[in-house]
Amino acid sequence: MQPKTILSLITDLGADFFGEDALTVLRYFPETSTIASDIGNSYFAKPVLGRQGEGGDAVYKNDVLLESSGNADWYVKQQYIYQELLDLPTINVEETQYTVWGSWLFNVNEEFIPAGVGMRASVGPITDDCSYYLPIGE
Repeated sequence: MQPKTILSLITDLGADFFGEDALTVLRYFPETSTIASDIGNSYFAKPVLGRQGEGGDAVYKNDVLLESSGNADWYVKQQYIYQELLDLPTINVEETQYTVWGSWLFNVNEEFIPAGVGMRASVGPITDDCSYYLPIGE
């Protein structure tokens, strides 16, 4: 499962199901749900198995603010996950770029091992195949 689907599951089932762990997720991660109206009228919609912004739309006050440059059928025909629409930080990498932070795990002999932290930086607020990958630490 991709992290956004796990965040959606935690948000949708809440603290009553997951206990204190859910409260940590709800405090530090964008609100995420399989139901757009649960997020409100401003959110980022992305396919469950999306990749690099494919099929994503930023919706602000029920109007599509921004669409992904890639909308292949494989992406847009999936169920969507909806995340709270946030202002993204920017950095200057040859020009001002939007940044999205992430972390990753390695699967070694059926065990997940924390591997590092990094960011994606892109000219537009939706990452794409031309986005920079900037590892911070491993």
